[in-house]
Parts: sequence; structure tokens; C-alpha cells
Amino acid sequence: ASAIETLVGYREPNVVPIANFYGKGEAQVNAFATLVLDAHVSVRRAFLGMVFRWCKELDYSDLYSQESRLFAYLLSGLFDVDPAVGTQCVQWLEELGRDYEQLNAAELKDRLEYGFEDELAKDARPPPLPAPFTHRPRLGARLRVREHFRRLVGTVAEEMRCWQG
Repeated sequence: ASAIETLVGYREPNVVPIANFYGKGEAQVNAFATLVLDAHVSVRRAFLGMVFRWCKELDYSDLYSQESRLFAYLLSGLFDVDPAVGTQCVQWLEELGRDYEQLNAAELKDRLEYGFEDELAKDARPPPLPAPFTHRPRLGARLRVREHFRRLVGTVAEEMRCWQG
């Protein structure tokens, strides 16, 4: 878990190392951001595949604390310049959604049983979807993305405020 925090350049917001006061602090580098923006599609595809495997295979206690950091990169893959990478990310999100549904079957039981007709109606007439989506993602994928979007939106807004025109 701490390795992921190091690779994304995370530091607790209210913790400043003493060395920083003396000009000897280390720069925080987001290695994942470098990989997701790499010029070679094979690097981006391999990186996103690694992120997917971590989201799928990490122990739940580690995943719970780190998934929102990892999920941001998987979501950015949806908008990769190579359409094949975006399509692969949709498939990975579907698989993670299936896992989410199995893991949370008890909580989703009512929604899946009683809301089934509503879901079918929405699937029958989906709004126009942006590429790479060809159909409405499964319920587990939508809920998993929504769960992490709450944490991501604040970070995105902060980054936009830092941009210089």
C-alpha cells in the first residue's frame, strides 16, 4: 500500500518533512502520471493492465485504501488517443463491475431484483454514449466508478485551479 502512495507522489496534506524547511526535501514525483501519458501505446497499455490487475487481485484491505488512487488511471485510459486502449479499459471496468456485484451481492439484491425492469428500460433506450462505450456499463461498474468519483472530483477541481493561462 505504501508503495502505491510513493508511486503516485502522495503525501499527507498536513505533513511536511523537516528536511523541506532546510531545502533538502525530496521532490514528489507521480510516476503513474508519467506512465499513463507515455508516448508509446504499449507502455500505456501495459501500465493500465497492471492497474487493472491490482484492482482485481489486491487484498481487500489494501485495495480499500488505495483503489481510488488506482481507479483514476484506469478511468483516464477510457480517453486514450488509441481507441483500442479505451475499448480495453471498458472491458476491464465491466469485469471489475462484475466482481463488485459479487462482493456486494447482499446490498445489491433489492436493487437487482426490484429495479430490474427499470434497468432494462434504461438499457433499451440508452442516451448516446461517447466512445469507447458501445453499451451502458453494468450496474457494478457504474457503482464502482461513482464510489471513486466523489474522491476524484475534488482533486480534479484543485488541479484546474492551479492551471496558469
